[in-house]
Amino acid sequence: MNLIGKIFVFLIMFLSVVFMTMAMLVYATHKNWRAEVEGSTGPNKVVGWKQKYDDLTKQHEELKAQKDALKAQFDAERIAKERALSQLQTKLALVTKELDDKSVELAAKSTEASTLNEQGNKLADLNKSYAESESKTRAALVEAQKSSDNLFKSVVALSDKYHDLVAQIPSLQERAEQLARQVAKASLLLGTFGRTIEDPSDLLPPPMDGTITALSKRDDPNLVELSLGKDDGLRTNHRIDLYRGNAYLGNAVVTEISPDGRTAVAKIVDRKAPVREGDNFTTRLQYLTKNGK
Repeated sequence: MNLIGKIFVFLIMFLSVVFMTMAMLVYATHKNWRAEVEGSTGPNKVVGWKQKYDDLTKQHEELKAQKDALKAQFDAERIAKERALSQLQTKLALVTKELDDKSVELAAKSTEASTLNEQGNKLADLNKSYAESESKTRAALVEAQKSSDNLFKSVVALSDKYHDLVAQIPSLQERAEQLARQVAKASLLLGTFGRTIEDPSDLLPPPMDGTITALSKRDDPNLVELSLGKDDGLRTNHRIDLYRGNAYLGNAVVTEISPDGRTAVAKIVDRKAPVREGDNFTTRLQYLTKNGK
């Protein structure tokens, strides 16, 4: 055997060892991918990727169904509240219109009664002048008497009408009071929805406590930034009281609400002591003052 033959024999033996090693490595790292995907049964049961995917898909569908149900419930409640608010606003408009009509009618009746009273006074003066001219002539007296009788009938008729109008005043006043009570009830109902007949800023703010997050960087040194906003029930023109610990610093009025509704800006209108960042504010003192507690 020559040198080339020996080289080929050695090379074949070396490659055989290499390929045998690679085959052993492949066998050692081999995985049953079908079992990994579909799972396996037996003592060493393995949940396959397909089963896991199906379980996650089913869970996703259930969560989606719950989300749709909650959204439908929320939409139904919102529509019901909007419908109730619309009905209350319509009823309030009708009551307000009726009250205005009754007020105009009462004013007209009062004016008419005043006019009738003036006419009665004029007729009384005319009767007096006729009585003074009685001594002049009998013929003038007869004519004056006739005129006086006619005028007296008119006075009686006007007096009766006047008394009828006066008798209607208590019932009209009672009706006006009833309408006022209905308006008050309507205002209470609107209050439960956060609305009012007047500007909502005229209402007392809800009880709340917050923090002064910063002194305003604007030219006005009386402006402060608040940690609460529209989302917490704060509105423009609401009054707040400022304090630090047990020290009362003064009060301020809300002038601006941030577009996102989370913060607000207030202007100090009555400063008792210097205000710093980190001081506190509250609306609860207004309720204590109002209720006398």
